[in-house]
Amino acid sequence: KARMASRLRSTWFLVLLAATATGQEWLKKTYARDPPAQVIRSERGSLRWIGLLGEARLRHGGPIYDCAIGKRRLVTVGGDRTLRVMDLESRRTIRVIDTDERPYAIAVESGGPRIVVGTETGKLRIWDGDTGKLVRTIDAHQAAVNDVDIGPGSTWVVSGGADRLASVWDLSTGKELRTLARHPEGVRAVAVSPDGRRIATAAGTSAFLFDAATGEFVHRFDGQSVLTSVAFSPDGSVIVTAAMRRPRLWNAHSGAEIRTLGKAEREPGPLRTIQLPILALSVAFSPDGRRVVSGTMSGKVYVWDRATGNQVRVIEAHHFGPSAATYTGDGSSIVSWSQSVVRVWDAADGRCVFPVDGHTDAILALDVDSKKKRIATGSRDTSLRVWDMTTGQTRYVIAGEREVTGVGLAGKWLVSARPVSKGPSLRIRDMSTHRERHAIRAHAKGTTALARSADGKWLATGGRDGTVNVWGAQSGRNVRTLRGHKSRVNAIAFSRDGKRLLSASLDKTVRVWNARSGRLLHVLSGSRGAVNAVAVEPRGKWIIAGGRDKRVRVWSLAGPDRAQEVGQHGDIVYAVAVSPDGRWAYSASLDKTLRVWDAVTWTQADSIRVDGVGSAIVVRGNQLWVGCRSGVVCRYEHVRAKK
Repeated sequence: KARMASRLRSTWFLVLLAATATGQEWLKKTYARDPPAQVIRSERGSLRWIGLLGEARLRHGGPIYDCAIGKRRLVTVGGDRTLRVMDLESRRTIRVIDTDERPYAIAVESGGPRIVVGTETGKLRIWDGDTGKLVRTIDAHQAAVNDVDIGPGSTWVVSGGADRLASVWDLSTGKELRTLARHPEGVRAVAVSPDGRRIATAAGTSAFLFDAATGEFVHRFDGQSVLTSVAFSPDGSVIVTAAMRRPRLWNAHSGAEIRTLGKAEREPGPLRTIQLPILALSVAFSPDGRRVVSGTMSGKVYVWDRATGNQVRVIEAHHFGPSAATYTGDGSSIVSWSQSVVRVWDAADGRCVFPVDGHTDAILALDVDSKKKRIATGSRDTSLRVWDMTTGQTRYVIAGEREVTGVGLAGKWLVSARPVSKGPSLRIRDMSTHRERHAIRAHAKGTTALARSADGKWLATGGRDGTVNVWGAQSGRNVRTLRGHKSRVNAIAFSRDGKRLLSASLDKTVRVWNARSGRLLHVLSGSRGAVNAVAVEPRGKWIIAGGRDKRVRVWSLAGPDRAQEVGQHGDIVYAVAVSPDGRWAYSASLDKTLRVWDAVTWTQADSIRVDGVGSAIVVRGNQLWVGCRSGVVCRYEHVRAKK
């Protein structure tokens, strides 16, 4: 059994050690939330969750804390307080187990059904993976359980906790067999040797080796930096540790250091203002003992040669955030996880073998063609995808050098925008031939927003230069340029009849234009921050917008001088939309909610949690398509969307 001995939760501590005070506040704001479990119905029942488009089978509704591999099974635990069991042969989720507290660490019985989970409150919970039933609960630690590992024969388990203790427990009775010596700091990782005679632990900057039978201390390995993971080689002769510096190999018998893996290179962490060394967050040996795999702070997965210490391969596993990795039992595959996603890679060539369909980073743009059953998505992972709405499969993928900031399905034309300052930032493709029809340098500093008219004949783009351009979808000709914004244009929308064009900007205003003449009709102010999203009622009666100040505002076009503040999210608003009959409005925010607003009373009608953060909303009939920053498209039905 190959298994990682460290949870991703410990990485936040590592970054805080190296980051500035500003960086610490950023990390707290971005990662400190406890993501709720995904629900299938909204608070008041009017929104019904239908499904996901993308990597639904291997995705949690929150960050993944640990992963374990047993016989034909892969089990993950996450911040959504669930255990997910996947069959490695069919690669389908066969069971989801809900828990009442956050599971931080996991171990799977080799060849058996039992799953041992360490929780935030210091408990060990033993589950039957076949039935999903809780078998036993052990009050193991006085603080969070950081890691667990099952000994050979599956008769006992060792746990390490934030209370600085590591203990051995009988799996059948739940009785404590022995406690290892108190560590100088909280125990972050534990590992059992293949023969069951030794237990390795990691705490602070050192790893410790104990006799499993007696609990006596044997060796101490000083890592010189905070350790996050520890693992034994298949023959038990070598220990590998992961730390803020590169992975290191140790002789398990003498305690002497063998070598440090890789060259002393540096790469950026998630904070762009600082430089960090390669942070090895997890380590694991291949089943034959010839390779070591490590997950890093940058999201990359490194494969090392044990004999020489040289780097064998770098896998661009995850585009943002820390990753962890381990080998499957037969050594043919590497499993990596980061944030809420698990991926499987071919160990021989580093090719992604599952999932092969779906975005690997945030969806930034979305469009839906209900008649032709097509969905277009643009992502931060630089890819543009067109999906079959019926099967959920990707029809084709177009890669690029920068993220996709806009997509449009205009009849037979597929339109995409990217924030590139050199070269074409607007491309129009013929979907019947898959050939590019036009490549246009739409804005001098890159294109940041894109919209199409309802009839598909016209396109509008917004740029970093604050201008708005109108284009013929078929000809690719610039019809007119609209000037007035003082900063970047974040969002654009056409009215249903195509007569009006709306633009929202970083300059805190929304501007309403005559789409045919280019004349400025209204300047809508009142926002206290950048306006990120805008939409108009189908008959043109009112406009809704949301932005950085977390508020949702409405302007009546009969008298648009004053904005009506209809509600407030818990964080930045990224997307707004209106139902086809104008009866309802919708907004999505960084607070991970999708909210429904009654357009008659302008009160909140409902709210539902989304998979990650909603960054784009498209409404077709009574169905909502929400592009999420977790890389998937969530689909909902609004059962009260009709009059």
